[in-house]
Amino acid sequence: MEYWRWSSRNKWTATVASIWIQCTSGSLYTFGIYSPLLKSTQHYNQSTLDIIAVFKDIGTNAGLLSGLLYTAVMPSTVPSPSAAAIGKVVGGPWVVHLAGAIQCFTGYFLVWLSVTGALPRPPIPLMCFFMFLASHAQTFYNTANVVSAVQNFPNYSGTAVGIMKGFVGLSGAILIQVYRTIFVDDPSNFLMMLALLATLNPLLLMSFVRVCPSSVGDDKKYLNAMACGMGSGLSTVNNISQIGESLGYSTLETSTLVSLWSIWNFLGRFGAGFVSDYLLLSRGWSRPLIMAVTLAVMSIGHLLVASGFPGTLYAGPVLVGICYGAQWSLMPTICSEIFSVLHMGTIFYTISIASPVGSYLLSVWLVGYIYDKEASIEGGNVCNGAHCFMLSFLIMACVSFLGSLVAFGLLIKDKKVL
Repeated sequence: MEYWRWSSRNKWTATVASIWIQCTSGSLYTFGIYSPLLKSTQHYNQSTLDIIAVFKDIGTNAGLLSGLLYTAVMPSTVPSPSAAAIGKVVGGPWVVHLAGAIQCFTGYFLVWLSVTGALPRPPIPLMCFFMFLASHAQTFYNTANVVSAVQNFPNYSGTAVGIMKGFVGLSGAILIQVYRTIFVDDPSNFLMMLALLATLNPLLLMSFVRVCPSSVGDDKKYLNAMACGMGSGLSTVNNISQIGESLGYSTLETSTLVSLWSIWNFLGRFGAGFVSDYLLLSRGWSRPLIMAVTLAVMSIGHLLVASGFPGTLYAGPVLVGICYGAQWSLMPTICSEIFSVLHMGTIFYTISIASPVGSYLLSVWLVGYIYDKEASIEGGNVCNGAHCFMLSFLIMACVSFLGSLVAFGLLIKDKKVL
């Protein structure tokens, strides 16, 4: 009994529980699996589908409420006996998990009812709200798990964030493999699986996630360059099924691409967190430098996709996925170093609004617009050939490179880094 009480309040147990929750929290990266079903059953064109995807991205990044809720239910940045007593009354990370679970089930269940015809075809704004609700749950899971991990391991915040954000990226591949194992190519069942699995898993494990007493880390200086890199990265994963379709890839190949994207996303998140910690502690290299380099490499990935050559749809997303994942590992760590750990969730998700803004501009006004224009020339709403996405990805390569230049500019401005 005593061992159980100790282990359930141990920061390593909390970390393991958080990792398991993160393994089912990245359902937004599986949009490519059910987006063709959404498009066909609701009679959407590509621009409308991209608008739905943008609201998914907004939900994933508009995490201000999750940050405020976490701050409200956590008594202090440095737990003490009195603070722990208050925490028992007020709540803890489990309250944030619970709020996320309610939204996750409600959102995906309503989308499932819509695509199966159990509900009359909802208006586009209502479907946007369903997707927003489902994806908004991830901000609550992320805030509870990431901020708790940083508070438990303040001296290794980069690695802690990298692990937590990494498993969110990997979860897309995990969810797809579970789907393929249980169901036979039925995206509607996949939506029901997301509604249940991504809800029940956090509910079962949330009581183990808690903040254990530890010391607080140090302070540093600043950055903000998310819209270019994350916006173009989200535009890639949102449209990857349609890119594969236009280049003649089979449904199995495009679903494999979505799954592989999650793996590269994981590697970028985990690798950037670990590498940035190592370079900062051993050589004094700042995290903004790593961000600038990854954004430059991301632009190369976009150029590969734009080329349309055989095999580049496998090679390009490798670079884009790794570099996109790196941004999600670096930014929370930078925010915690600037603004302290307690308010990390609130401030990071406020800055993260840049991501869906970039996604909206690049997905709807760039990728969707050009795709629909090319499709109309062919006399329908489906475009075939490398030209469908070539111009879009050339522009996104330029946008990513611009983000890299902005990051380098901020790096040079920071005298302490130099």
